Amino acid sequence: MPALLDRYQDAPSATRALIHAAMDTRRLGDRHVVEVTQRPDGGPLAVLNWATAELDPGVTMARLHLGAPETGAVQDLGQVGVGAQSPVWWNHDGEWHLGSVSLVSFESR
Repeated sequence: MPALLDRYQDAPSATRALIHAAMDTRRLGDRHVVEVTQRPDGGPLAVLNWATAELDPGVTMARLHLGAPETGAVQDLGQVGVGAQSPVWWNHDGEWHLGSVSLVSFESR
């Protein structure tokens, strides 16, 4: 157990914030966190999550939240596509952007 505590204490602040957020389920309510990606400059965490706490709910609507490691504040960015995965950050002209991959249905005409 002391080795685990040492790993926690030596972890970067974003890692500790993620552990705190995972322990404090009130921040995302009754949601299942699917993936977490921190902005490359040490900024906020992008948290992709499902609208259920179930581990394998089938098709469900996903949402994207931002979490601030320093304060624990959470911002809901809204719904993302079905099957959303792989959140990714990129910087263009000094402005950060966030995207993810999701399923798209095409209508045949």
